[in-house]
Amino acid sequence: MPESIEERTQIVVFLRHAAAAHNFHGADICSSHFFDPSLVFQGKIAALEAGERIFNWWQESHPEKSINLVITSPLTRCIQTAVLAFLSGGKYDDNTEVRCEESVREACGVHYPDKRRNRSLLEVRRASELASYKV
Repeated sequence: MPESIEERTQIVVFLRHAAAAHNFHGADICSSHFFDPSLVFQGKIAALEAGERIFNWWQESHPEKSINLVITSPLTRCIQTAVLAFLSGGKYDDNTEVRCEESVREACGVHYPDKRRNRSLLEVRRASELASYKV
């Protein structure tokens, strides 16, 4: 028996990273000070708020479905945004898979904010992000 349209439909939500240090006027993106920058406080709040809005929308429009997969760039600010928006507060299913994909980066390391840390450091950092943000 063929699947219904509903069974074959995938819902994709795009969320840009929240504000990091290099996103403010006057930031010298050629400075090594901005190498793979983290979110600033305002960015962390914005990521949490975005996650809350997405969660509320998801519950209203797709209450019977869970979010299966979150794909993020391997840049620190993107990992932090994904963790805060989708994995904090226990709102989402514990089985939600988080995957870092090099191919979803906004640029390929032309300026310091676009350069990323090595993979092993990112894995350690991601684990600590998960441990510190998940309630």
